[in-house]
Amino acid sequence: MNESEARDRIKQMISFVMEEAKEKAKEIESKTEHEYNSAKSKHLHLAKEKLNTEFDKKWKQLAVKQRIERSAAINSARMEAMKVRNDLIMGLLEDAKFAVNDRFAQNKAAYRTLLKDLIIQGLVKLLDSRVVIRCRKMDLSLVQQVLPEARSAYMELMQRETSRNYEVEVNVDESEFLPGPPQHGSYEPSCSGGIMLTSHEGKIRCINTLDERLRLVFAEGIPALRQLAFS
Repeated sequence: MNESEARDRIKQMISFVMEEAKEKAKEIESKTEHEYNSAKSKHLHLAKEKLNTEFDKKWKQLAVKQRIERSAAINSARMEAMKVRNDLIMGLLEDAKFAVNDRFAQNKAAYRTLLKDLIIQGLVKLLDSRVVIRCRKMDLSLVQQVLPEARSAYMELMQRETSRNYEVEVNVDESEFLPGPPQHGSYEPSCSGGIMLTSHEGKIRCINTLDERLRLVFAEGIPALRQLAFS
């Protein structure tokens, strides 16, 4: 093989190697691009799933938050409505208290009879041999007037109903009194009338004031009042 043939042979070999290198480079490039696209697709899929998961989580949190806020708003509105209604009912009770006080303040004869009945009823409830009565200072003389009648009526009632003698010693407390009548615009303790009876050194009490009787009537009648006022 002469020199010229050798050079041609070398050129062919170089050309062949170059072609092989190019093919190999294309193969590597294609494989690399495929791997890149595969990795990119996988990464995008994972990122999308992560975003969807986070979105679902945040959406659920938002929905829960909205339900909580809505429930809180409904409860707040309900509580406000209940407060307004309760204030109206308490306003009725306050008006009734003044009405009761005014009625008996203007009718002394009826109040005298009422005091007597309240004393008798209290004595029956306590059923004790020694009782102390407490009243408003302004009612002291009136209570002292009706006390003998009430005591006698009590003993006659017990004799008639039980065929037994129930002697009772009743005294009026002149050192401590119930609060005075209610005054408009005042938040001080008040009493629209009536009495309180105690026995065993004040350990047992029978509150027979008009305010207490009114409160009991209101407690029983509140459902009907609510129905009448708010339905």
